[in-house]
Amino acid sequence: MKWPFLLILIGSMLPTGCRDEKPVAASSGDVLAYLDLLTRISAPTLAESERFYGECGGEAELDFLLSKCKAMGWGEDTKRCIEFTRDGCKNATKVKSLALEWIRTKFGTVGKKTKVIQTSRGEKGFEYELVEVQVGKSRLVLFHNLATGIPTGILVDVSKVDGKAVEEYRKQ
Repeated sequence: MKWPFLLILIGSMLPTGCRDEKPVAASSGDVLAYLDLLTRISAPTLAESERFYGECGGEAELDFLLSKCKAMGWGEDTKRCIEFTRDGCKNATKVKSLALEWIRTKFGTVGKKTKVIQTSRGEKGFEYELVEVQVGKSRLVLFHNLATGIPTGILVDVSKVDGKAVEEYRKQ
């Protein structure tokens, strides 16, 4: 008679797997590390973004750098713009990732709790998964490349926020 009670007692003390702080149901450490960059207090550096976007932040970062050049009145192929982008890469451990900082600011992810809603797998020339995550008040869909041997340029990135493609927010 003591065994069922003991089993219930032990079972009630085990973790349930429903943690709000950091999702344990996400597919890998890559997704968890990316979510950490989006939610932590300190701004992610360009060096940290390289893990997810490629060298010097890849195309995601370059798009933001070129926008900044344009805002400063420099053409994309001017010496000032080229030096500006090169300097960022040379000092990647000290320079903020503009792409990640835009996501963090635009969608208010800093300091917010995360919760994985669902994951789904797909294949279009390579395996990937989509991870739907609640971060604060925003619902993000993360693209996660599962085919690490195939260079897609991106390991993890936000593809949608609240049902809308991220590119649509950039156009606003």
